Amino acid sequence: MSQNAASTLAALRRRLASIEGVDLPRARPSDDGPLSGCTAAGAIALAALNEIAAARASEMAAATGFVLPLCAWATGAAGRRATVWIAEDMALAENGVPYGPGLDAFGLIPEQLIRIAVSNMREVPWAMEEALRSRGVGAVIGELRGGEIGLTASRRLSLAAGRDGATAFLLRSTPSPAPLAAVTRWVVGAAPSAHGYGPGPPRFAVRLTRNRRGNAGSWLLEWNSDGQRFDIAAANRQPVAEAASDRSPRAASSA
Repeated sequence: MSQNAASTLAALRRRLASIEGVDLPRARPSDDGPLSGCTAAGAIALAALNEIAAARASEMAAATGFVLPLCAWATGAAGRRATVWIAEDMALAENGVPYGPGLDAFGLIPEQLIRIAVSNMREVPWAMEEALRSRGVGAVIGELRGGEIGLTASRRLSLAAGRDGATAFLLRSTPSPAPLAAVTRWVVGAAPSAHGYGPGPPRFAVRLTRNRRGNAGSWLLEWNSDGQRFDIAAANRQPVAEAASDRSPRAASSA
């Protein structure tokens, strides 16, 4: 084991020990999870490996926004307290680190998040496997910006998740055709707001391209922060304002 790997593992164990000794608030999972508003409910496999990829690299934020509520739900469903997010240190330096209010908006309690930076992509699956073995961890995100982890490594992650009860999410910056031992494979892209170019609830174009436990499908989803769930979004955008009722006949006829 390299010195960097050993120090990362030691830091993770110390952090987990401190969390397990404090009575932190737990995420409260619903009966069907955050996807209960669409036919994808139940597709996310708990205590298993799920792969979630951005439709393209520029839509990584959308894929991240999709995975955060799933992690919060999986952690609560497992009766655990911590979610572990593992990424390369260079990716964190280039793209920034998670923002507390943003995590809160998607249902993930910032105090329950452990962030781990590894020196290269090869250490991501190793760190994920170590985190999955902890009894205090309910969900693990492994962020990959390019490259492959290989079928053997993904099988180890799948086995570790099934054995120890935590849910693993492999978060990728782009889809990959390479085979992995994941129960589900998702492709997530950003979708236009219901209010045109103005602010509105986040929307996601979601495709379930592989599902060992059921059918695949695609949905346009909108995040409901009050209900902490994804809702089916209307396909057509609504106008920002209705036409004025007191227009002149000439203006009305030319509209």
